[in-house]
Amino acid sequence: MADANAIDLLLRPLNAATSKSAWRAYLSAVLFVLTSVVLLAVAFLSYGVFYTTYVPQVNVQRVVHLQFGQGHPHGVAPLDDTLVSKQAYDVIVHLDLPRSPPNIAAGNFMVDFKLLARLPPASNGSLDDSDVLVRSRRPTLLTYNSPFVNWVLVTASVPWILLGWRREDEQLHVPVLEELTLSPGSRTMPKALRLELEADQKLMVYKAHVEFVARFSGLRGMMYNHRIISLVVFSVMFYFTSLVSAVGAWTLFWTYFPSRPTGEDIRAPSAATDSEVVFADSSRRRESDPESPALSDTPRVFPTLSGARRLQYLPTPRATPDLDEGEVIRSTESHPPVEADDEGETTGDAHGGRRLDSGIGTSMEDEPANTTQRRRNWRNGTSNSR
Repeated sequence: MADANAIDLLLRPLNAATSKSAWRAYLSAVLFVLTSVVLLAVAFLSYGVFYTTYVPQVNVQRVVHLQFGQGHPHGVAPLDDTLVSKQAYDVIVHLDLPRSPPNIAAGNFMVDFKLLARLPPASNGSLDDSDVLVRSRRPTLLTYNSPFVNWVLVTASVPWILLGWRREDEQLHVPVLEELTLSPGSRTMPKALRLELEADQKLMVYKAHVEFVARFSGLRGMMYNHRIISLVVFSVMFYFTSLVSAVGAWTLFWTYFPSRPTGEDIRAPSAATDSEVVFADSSRRRESDPESPALSDTPRVFPTLSGARRLQYLPTPRATPDLDEGEVIRSTESHPPVEADDEGETTGDAHGGRRLDSGIGTSMEDEPANTTQRRRNWRNGTSNSR
């Protein structure tokens, strides 16, 4: 017996770790971890989609192929949907010019920049005033160097020029628009741009391109300038929002579609623990056959094997009719109490000879009978005195 108790004591942690409640806890933990990982991945993905949708491209560049031979050098470049409305842009024209004698002799020249509502059929096609959305003209010129300084610079650059690593050119960066904000609408969004270089002499140009630089502010500025912090904050917000939504959906599902017990005589009251198996008298059987005898009115605990869960019986409460004092006395007189030899022994009575629990030893069942007996003795004593 001692060996069995020792083995049972040693196996108790293993039985607790492999019980159904433990497996349910393991399964719940695994499901929670998997759901959390999936929701966290969804949160990062959602933030990435939100960032690419809400924060536009920072630098938008368009190469302008200038046309020569018909007036001043000019060119047209199309614009797509890269530019967004209600966003401030700085527009800069980049020119790569050789330091040739004609360009140096040209001095100041004008950079004429236009944003068009439609793409013209040709670069030299005529434009209406209604097609021009924004126009800007800015002056510029090549940097002046004295002959001596120019000779020194060229002499020092001769090796690099001979190797092809440098050229005798100069790059000009001309800002033509600052904080340009485009209005929403198909008619107000530009579809093309036009660039023209106006000079008294013909200019020599290597290449030209226009750059749109976005100037972020507010939420876009925070998301762009503080990317790591924004990623953590918004991902956590998306994660908790998804988690609360999942828990709410799960709660609503089990509220409208609750699980139903498979057995008729099995119930799990709140007072029961995982180590107990509680069963009760079937209420459906009692409703279908009201005359059927009750199983028992006394809670019982049945012996089980070592390591098994506790087996307990709980009776179904039955309604007791309210009787006044006179009816209680008459009922007691017509059915005197019958003494029982041992506790738990049942006797037959006038109610069909059914076997009922005596309830001896319980103060709750003895109290009504004792109270009735005292009332009878008091009444008898009063009548004798009279």
